[in-house]
Amino acid sequence: MKIKVIFLATLLVLSLVMVVACSSGELVADFSVDENGNLVAVYGDGSQKVIETPDVSDGAAGKDGVGIANAEINSKGELIVTLTDGATLNLGVVNGEDGKDGAPGKDGADGKDGADGKDGAAGANGYNGLQGTGIESIAYDETTCQLTITLTNGKTHTFVCGSVGTGSGADTGISNGGANAERGWSKLYPAG
Repeated sequence: MKIKVIFLATLLVLSLVMVVACSSGELVADFSVDENGNLVAVYGDGSQKVIETPDVSDGAAGKDGVGIANAEINSKGELIVTLTDGATLNLGVVNGEDGKDGAPGKDGADGKDGADGKDGAAGANGYNGLQGTGIESIAYDETTCQLTITLTNGKTHTFVCGSVGTGSGADTGISNGGANAERGWSKLYPAG
């Protein structure tokens, strides 16, 4: 800093010498600095002029400046600044109100299908179902015109053949195959 001040002071003195020399009609041929740090101007006619360097010693130290120790926003949205000298400044509300919601954006493109998930764990075995009923045998007796079906649960169902005829059962139109019955089966009827 001190060197910068000396440099600026020297430039100022040189400028002053140039102005004085030009105004008196004398031209400066050279400059030099003597052992005391003074500027010496040498003119064209050989004469010299000593210009004392101004005092550039450091001045008294200045007072410390005031800085910012803290800054925060209070519950009211005000910016409170605390300075290094203990003073506080309320700079007013700095939090604005929420803005209005923007318009909804356009739907994005459909995403790619995800990878297939892993197979789940095997489920527990189900309960055994009830035993079903099937046909164990079927028998037909031509003499009695009876059809007998025996099931696997032991039950038996018997059916008789009926035909349309004019025999002893002609009242109902159904006969068990009397002497005058027409040939050909028409229906099965449960026996009993």
